Amino acid sequence: MASHCSSANKYLPIRLKDQITNRSKMEGVCMRYAQQFLTPDNLLQFRHNNTVQFEHQKVESFCCVATHEVKQEVAFLIYTIRCFHGEPIYLVCDDEVQRYIKHKFDYSNIFFDVSVNPEQLKQTRQRHKAAFEKLDNNLHRLDCILYKMKAMDNALINHKNTLFVDSDILFTKEFDIPIYNDVVLSPHYWGEDAMYGTYNAGYVFCSDKTLPKFWTNAFLRDSLYCEQECIGLFNQQYDTGVFDKDHNIGFWRHDKHNIQCPVSFHSHLCGQPGSTQHLLLDI
Repeated sequence: MASHCSSANKYLPIRLKDQITNRSKMEGVCMRYAQQFLTPDNLLQFRHNNTVQFEHQKVESFCCVATHEVKQEVAFLIYTIRCFHGEPIYLVCDDEVQRYIKHKFDYSNIFFDVSVNPEQLKQTRQRHKAAFEKLDNNLHRLDCILYKMKAMDNALINHKNTLFVDSDILFTKEFDIPIYNDVVLSPHYWGEDAMYGTYNAGYVFCSDKTLPKFWTNAFLRDSLYCEQECIGLFNQQYDTGVFDKDHNIGFWRHDKHNIQCPVSFHSHLCGQPGSTQHLLLDI
């Protein structure tokens, strides 16, 4: 019998007849054995040994949105992605951003969708006037936000999965974690908030091609705060997981987490509203 160091008060040795390589199937087996110990008041959590990997996905593409106001930020984002990844990047942008990025990078594997020039955004505001008036907070560009889903859709047309990131995300290491869910979300890690929602809208992994349309409809019809508060609805529709605290570290995390190996920061490099970080860049 193997020896374990744990606070658990019960151990159930299980011998499996067949090898299980799918994590959901393994959790199903564990659930059957755990059922006898559960009551309606129990909260069940499976803890995984990170040295054991089941069948999983790896990120195949990245996608984002940028207008000329944040061209420096998106350039820095692309730079940090390219430090670790050669996967395609799908960028919804305006003419100025396209010129800027083509001047700065080898853009052979960057795919531009020039859809957010001023006239195009004006048409978007007119088309969704009622929904935008309801959601307007005098801070966020709802017309630009709507194109997040378009960027994700563009990537999923060509790849099995994509990681959507806001233009002010910075990667500090390779995004090489095994992905076990169709959709993976980034909690704020400040607790649930009735207004802002539980998850941040600037960091979403997706391998389900129906999500962009679902997100668009939830944003325009059901959300209380921009495209973000409604993300909680994903849990009802999709197989979802969450990123740990090493991802998408933003100024909103007021408590001090002991993060040894951060994967990414939500930086607000150009001093956008609400930011506590203001850096000067020469990109």
